[in-house]
Amino acid sequence: MKCQATELPIVAQRSVSMATKTAVPSFDADFISLEVATDPYPVYTELRGLGPVVWLESLGMYAVTRDVLAREVLSNPAIYSSAKGVSTNPGLNEQSGGAMLITTDGAQHRELREVFRKPLRPKALQEITGRLTEEATSLVDRLTGSGTFEGVNDFACHLPLTIVSRLIGVPEEGREHLLDWGTAFIEMAGGDNDRGRAAAPRAMEMIQWATENITPERVSKGGWAHQLIEAHEAGGLDQEWIVRLTIDYIIAGLDTTISATSSLLYQLGRHPEQWNLLRENPGLIQSAIGEAVRLESPLQAMSRVTTRDVELGGVELAEGSRVVVIFGCVNRDEERWERADQFDITRPDATEHLAFGLGEHACVGQGLAKHEIQTLLKAMIPTVSEIEVDEPAWHPLNGARVLSSLPTRFN
Repeated sequence: MKCQATELPIVAQRSVSMATKTAVPSFDADFISLEVATDPYPVYTELRGLGPVVWLESLGMYAVTRDVLAREVLSNPAIYSSAKGVSTNPGLNEQSGGAMLITTDGAQHRELREVFRKPLRPKALQEITGRLTEEATSLVDRLTGSGTFEGVNDFACHLPLTIVSRLIGVPEEGREHLLDWGTAFIEMAGGDNDRGRAAAPRAMEMIQWATENITPERVSKGGWAHQLIEAHEAGGLDQEWIVRLTIDYIIAGLDTTISATSSLLYQLGRHPEQWNLLRENPGLIQSAIGEAVRLESPLQAMSRVTTRDVELGGVELAEGSRVVVIFGCVNRDEERWERADQFDITRPDATEHLAFGLGEHACVGQGLAKHEIQTLLKAMIPTVSEIEVDEPAWHPLNGARVLSSLPTRFN
């Protein structure tokens, strides 16, 4: 990878009088290339070596590579705004700013978030524990001793596709495409390259389908989508947000949860001593989940835009600068984590990663994801003595870390 320290204009769009220059390390290779998507961690190590703030030449954005600065960005939405989009695709940012829950700020974000999180509160999640437990137990019993199965499609996908899609309450017709559509949306958001542009039509299919099907007549009564419709009818939600928030449920409830589940399964299979520790001490379940998403963050990066001139890590950023927090990079920051590249469920701070974001814009659906994975682990612990995994296959997505195949055996 070609990199160097260079003199950069802080923001190209600024007037000549504001064209202050500062020495910023530059990463000149294609940050969203197929090579990086396939194996991003060597590049992340290189970025951290360049500095805490690095200019990504291929994206025209600044990148934050260290945990402490990522926390500063994520916890200050008044300075680092989401309202102009949060992706690394400029075209999508222009379209999505203010049009998704994650791309709103301030009072609007808090009001929408309150409506969105209603079925995701701890009390609401406890109400579905019985359904999740029954389905998880049946799944584990069926797979244990049955020989090799597909750890992604047969295991990690099961609860999201059988339970969560029903909880959202979308029509049966079209459900078979939800996962593919959600993956396409993530691919498109991750960058404006050939892969991102090829995914765009499939992502648009989801929006078209949702617009036509998220209606009072077609959604399930009592489902999460129906609750959004009721919130609109009660005057607490503008109509256009019914479809937008339903899509947010789909993406958060399926793709990222499946990615986190399959990554944990992979790590436990690779590290049988960690699985034995977990079986001996189920109190480590939350730590195990946290460690898996720290090590393989489902979403690898999100961006923000500065609302004023600000200094970040010794670099002067002008108003309007786009800053990318690379979760997959900061969650392996050697200055923050001892043995950062190792999977260790006994870390006392394993749940303090940034894979689910931080502060006002932290992932609303993380409680559901953890609840699903916890239920699966509780079903596995008394039944599965050994997890065997063969060589995995990774799906090289823009901006995400996703397993596409994981041959697995439960003994």
